[in-house]
Amino acid sequence: MFDIVTQTEGSETQYKKIKNFNRYINDHIKRIAKANELPEDCSFYWARHSFATNSIRKGASMEFISEALNHSDLNVTKNYFAGFEDKAKKEFANSLLDF
Repeated sequence: MFDIVTQTEGSETQYKKIKNFNRYINDHIKRIAKANELPEDCSFYWARHSFATNSIRKGASMEFISEALNHSDLNVTKNYFAGFEDKAKKEFANSLLDF
């Protein structure tokens, strides 16, 4: 999506560039949050987790979420949701019965 790294760069260089870009994005998200009186601990990761949580609550499959977040393995996504609140699981299960 963003032209941050190239295929010819080594993995360490790519990692550093991506990490710096994420830091840059997080800094700007925090500024926007502060300017709009939102929690200042907002971050790029909050956005990813919010997307994943909202997607699962709307019935998206783990496979969809895993691919959308570009996880290396479906187990990464499953591990994230292993800590999903029991209340949220019950709400989701109950919503399946709403016809």
